[in-house]
Amino acid sequence: MAMELGIRAMDALVVIILARYLAPEGFGLLAFALSFAGLFGMLPGFGMGSLSVRNVAREPEQLSRFLLNGLIVKTALAALTLLIIWLASILFHHSGDRQAVVMLAGLLMVLETNVTFALSFFQAMQQINTMAFVNLGVRAGWVLSSLGVMFFHGGIGDLLGARIAVTLVGFLVTLGLVHFRLHRLSWKLEPGFAWHILRASLPFALIRVWMELYADVDMVMLSTMKGDVVTSLYAASQKVLRTFSFIPAGFSAANLPEMARSSKDSRAELVRMIARRCKYLMIISLGLAGVISLTSDWIISLLYGSAYAEASAVLRIAVWSLVFTFVNGTLISAIAAVDREREGSNRLFLGLFFSALSNLAVIPFYGQIGAAATTVMARAFVFYLELHLLRKALPDLKLPAVGRLIIATLAMVTVGWFCRPAGLVVTVIVPAIVYLGLLMVTRTIKREEWSTLMKLLRWQSTS
Repeated sequence: MAMELGIRAMDALVVIILARYLAPEGFGLLAFALSFAGLFGMLPGFGMGSLSVRNVAREPEQLSRFLLNGLIVKTALAALTLLIIWLASILFHHSGDRQAVVMLAGLLMVLETNVTFALSFFQAMQQINTMAFVNLGVRAGWVLSSLGVMFFHGGIGDLLGARIAVTLVGFLVTLGLVHFRLHRLSWKLEPGFAWHILRASLPFALIRVWMELYADVDMVMLSTMKGDVVTSLYAASQKVLRTFSFIPAGFSAANLPEMARSSKDSRAELVRMIARRCKYLMIISLGLAGVISLTSDWIISLLYGSAYAEASAVLRIAVWSLVFTFVNGTLISAIAAVDREREGSNRLFLGLFFSALSNLAVIPFYGQIGAAATTVMARAFVFYLELHLLRKALPDLKLPAVGRLIIATLAMVTVGWFCRPAGLVVTVIVPAIVYLGLLMVTRTIKREEWSTLMKLLRWQSTS
């Protein structure tokens, strides 16, 4: 979670620096090139990182085999991706300079997927600290290289070139760390195994594609049917919610290798692990959702100003999707851990279809409010599908304390509503105390869990 938060902070810093240096026209070109290249990002990635995390977590001796054959497959996919980007740039009649910037952005994107793939082996071996340090180091390099290019009055090509150089160094450092800290690499090409990696990665690639489309389909449909002003109100609320994505992302980074290992050794332990993590994520997300729904008007006013006042109603509804968004990431990791990723991909496609169909029905009549309600329903629908699939593989799986969590949340929101006339601080603190108090009184959070949390915090403070 710290890694995700640090990455977002440094990415935001780079955006601010470059937006001021390049001015709107240059910054717009850079943003376009990165977004255009990003449209093809799933091809060089292709879900191989997730496949490797699961399989190497179960059989660490396979690390060298997965890494080296995976890199060979990724090299072929990278060449194909760059060719497609070049042809697409010609198709869109980009000028020579614009095409050069787009190709540099494509090369950067390909290198980023290689860094992510190499780091996935540290995730598989549960060495998340190394993964975090390399990711943060690459981002820090981006910031410093951007400042260096600005000092020498370089242009967009220089900025992308410097970022490519930093990312390439990060990739080579990661390979060195894998070799010296995880597993002595032996270069052995196995065409049959490389083809197996490509074929087995397809469900993971589809999961990523469906998740990205599923996350953005409402925005696209709202823009098409209602225009930019209505879309901006919806986008403002979504930006607030995505601020908290580092929490489920942090859990997901730790989930897959541990769950994959447990699925091989002890299905009973896997069931307990899924139940515990879903409970903790529900506790966090319900608390956040309750507080944000109570203070949505203050949040929107503080962040965006009075022009976006109507976005507060959107946020008040859409924030409840956090609960399902948080838990769904863990359920997807569990689905992969029990080798049901193909069926999981199919269910995400059903979720995408449900979201598109629901938005088509409600946006013409209810605009951004309808889109917000649909977001909650679509996330809940995917949650139901994923949980149903997992229960087929793990019949003993149950999510504990759901009823007590709902009661605690209702009490928090009710108390908070009466606290609103007293101001923002009181509306945040008093409901939070009520919520945590009820969780302790009802033993939703048990004494040993508090003890574990305190030990973890003490360990982090001394590390």
